[in-house]
Amino acid sequence: MKNIINRELGHFKALSVNVQRMIISYALMGAANPIIGTFINAFIWRQKGSIVNVAVYNLGNFLALIVAFYLNGILLKKINIKVLYFFGAILTALVPLTFVFFTKFNSLIYFSSGFMFGIGFGFYWSNRNYLTWKETQGINRNYYTGLSFSIDSLNNIVMPFIAGWFIYLVSGFIPLSLTYQVTMILAFLLLLGSGLVLFKGQYKTPPVCELTIKKTTKNWYIARVMNIVIGVIEGLAWFFPSFIILTSLGKEATLGTINSAVYMITVFLSYYYGRKAASHDSKTFLLVSIIAGAMGALIYSLFFNNLATYIYIALNGVSISFLWVTSSPILWNVIDGEEKIGADPYAMTFDLELFLNIGRIISLSILFFMIYYFGQMAAFRFSPSLVYILQIIPLLFVFRKIKDY
Repeated sequence: MKNIINRELGHFKALSVNVQRMIISYALMGAANPIIGTFINAFIWRQKGSIVNVAVYNLGNFLALIVAFYLNGILLKKINIKVLYFFGAILTALVPLTFVFFTKFNSLIYFSSGFMFGIGFGFYWSNRNYLTWKETQGINRNYYTGLSFSIDSLNNIVMPFIAGWFIYLVSGFIPLSLTYQVTMILAFLLLLGSGLVLFKGQYKTPPVCELTIKKTTKNWYIARVMNIVIGVIEGLAWFFPSFIILTSLGKEATLGTINSAVYMITVFLSYYYGRKAASHDSKTFLLVSIIAGAMGALIYSLFFNNLATYIYIALNGVSISFLWVTSSPILWNVIDGEEKIGADPYAMTFDLELFLNIGRIISLSILFFMIYYFGQMAAFRFSPSLVYILQIIPLLFVFRKIKDY
């Protein structure tokens, strides 16, 4: 065991100091993410028991991400990238912290809170995406990606379990709202640390020349389609598993425990992938992960019982994790190739985020369509499988057309 630990530490120390700081900062963000992502949606559901309210909050989030990426590009021309990254981390922490202290809720509050959270998250991710592309060139990219997602998965094992059981057990002695407030204070401290760690590093602010891509190559067009596909699949995954756990399987303790169990599987798979997989394996594993998620969604829709719910949550969790582990290197490599022919790196990261969130908004639109025409129960049952099925044709198109540089 000692030799294994020393060997893995050796791999980590072989990375540059900048990349090491990035991983530590992202690890702290990764510890806060499952607390905010899982339990803010649970908190909204607890208010009125409506999936529409949860979806409206996330709609504001997805729209704001597009706005934030664009604004961040403008500000990068005058403000250091570390400052904007730190601002994004702090705003991401402040919005859910203040949100759980509200006493009255309506659709405007849900949407505006989601929008402000999306602004912070957008500033964080726009700068994180650029730094990831810039600092992880070449052969260490798969290792970095696998390590980052393994750390995220470990966080997703530990943090939901702790937060879920804390909310469940402590709410027997104090008001439920107070337990959520304490949980969000912890998330705020983690995000503060995340911003400070990277702020102390030495990173060059990108020379942002363009915010939009003027000339679109065929390969970039395919990359856009790929990001839309990912966004459509991932859009519901931001909140839907939490929703069905709370409505079908139990309370916050069950929610946290199930999320932890799912990510316990992905932590080993994602790290092994990062260490062993070659770059040309990404497409195959991406396809397999989406097929696995689709199978889980179909089983859930067909049988609609507790066992089917567990199967869907497990396969969907693994699918979404591998969706990012496998697609990220593909997209970074496309950016590498496009930069060689004159494209602006930041414009490309903004463009990908734009189409990713278009996909997420399409995903929510499918949910709203199902609720409006068939009712909440039908949407509850069939939306996950419909989302996956609609992506099969564009996904096959992407895999056949996209080329490696």
